[in-house]
Amino acid sequence: MRGFAFRLEPLLSLRRHREQTLQLQLAQSQRMLEEQNGRLEAIRAEMRNRAGHLAKHHEKGPLDMERLNLEWSYLAVLERRLEEQVVVVDQLARRVAEEREAVLEASKEKKALEKLREALLVAFAREEARREMKDAEEVATTRHVRRSQGQEGGDEQSGQ
Repeated sequence: MRGFAFRLEPLLSLRRHREQTLQLQLAQSQRMLEEQNGRLEAIRAEMRNRAGHLAKHHEKGPLDMERLNLEWSYLAVLERRLEEQVVVVDQLARRVAEEREAVLEASKEKKALEKLREALLVAFAREEARREMKDAEEVATTRHVRRSQGQEGGDEQSGQ
């Protein structure tokens, strides 16, 4: 609407930009979390696979102690990796939750300014309509007065 200027437009633009930036950060963190969850699942799958191999060695007959020790050592390494990966995933999950909260808060702040802008725009439109109505009434009144004066002047001329 012509003539309407929202004084807080720069702040609203800043809030929009902030929300967008936070959304991008959240999306990146979510991708990282998914990637790290995939790694966690891969470690778990490898542990299940190795545990299955270990069980098969027991079924086959005489135990190869050297092979058994290697398998146990590898399982211990996988166990440490699993614990480390669980920590990484937990940290990323907390980060994603915090970033999600930040996005929600930024969205609320932006929406509050947008609602204020809309309310001011509606008030401006009402005031503009009231002014236009007043101007139209003044024009109509002026025309009526001119016509009335023109008719009175015409009556005086015809009476002479």
